[in-house]
Amino acid sequence: MRRIDELHLTHPFLGARRLARMLQREGVAVGRRHVGTLMLLMGIEASYRTKRTSLPDKGHRITRTCFAMSSSSGPIRSGPPT
Repeated sequence: MRRIDELHLTHPFLGARRLARMLQREGVAVGRRHVGTLMLLMGIEASYRTKRTSLPDKGHRITRTCFAMSSSSGPIRSGPPT
């Protein structure tokens, strides 16, 4: 756990997979899942930028859907009329 903490302080962007590989290269027999469990117990996680997929670009404008543009006076019915 001490070595994981040292590696995390020097490389805060590494996750459980990369930390496990670094420990294995140093001769420590440890797996990815065990490193992930220890990271959870220690309260550390990799810090990296996340994808911003839900933010629209400035040039994009919001268009109305076909349902909102329809001028029906009542609810949409599927099937035979009652």
